[in-house]
Amino acid sequence: MSAGAKHIAFTALLAALAIVLGYFERLIPIAPAIPGIKLGLGNAVVLFALYALNARSALCVSALKVLLTGLLFSSAAGFIYSAAGAALSFAVMLPLHRLKGLSMVGVSIAGACCHVLGQLTAAVFLVGAAAAFACAPVLLAASVVTGALTGFIAQLTLSALKKGGYVNATQAK
Repeated sequence: MSAGAKHIAFTALLAALAIVLGYFERLIPIAPAIPGIKLGLGNAVVLFALYALNARSALCVSALKVLLTGLLFSSAAGFIYSAAGAALSFAVMLPLHRLKGLSMVGVSIAGACCHVLGQLTAAVFLVGAAAAFACAPVLLAASVVTGALTGFIAQLTLSALKKGGYVNATQAK
């Protein structure tokens, strides 16, 4: 199998994993009283792809995750919230992951916070609820915790796969 085919297959595998984890986390009620708080396990896969592969592959993983989980498991509004959050999150994580002094955990936290801000902004446009930002402090605090967790998971996974020779250590940051 050529290197290009292996790359495409690995990207597709990561997209499938992100979709499965995205579905799985819908089954875990973290804070039922506060809608929107999720672990972000699928986002850990996007972060992993950003560091292990490249920006284009990570964007494909993110886009496929949003599109397919939206079509399979969500409403139109849920799809829009997810797309807005993922777009802002990716737009922020992309330049941040290139910074030398910032760890994967830091990039993940920034991405999680921006995901929440993207979703809240979509809520304002969809339902005209500027009051949605009233829950921003709680959601942002939760995103710091979940972002740290998903960043740590992605970092451990990348480290283990580098050590095992499954990810090219010179390509992955």
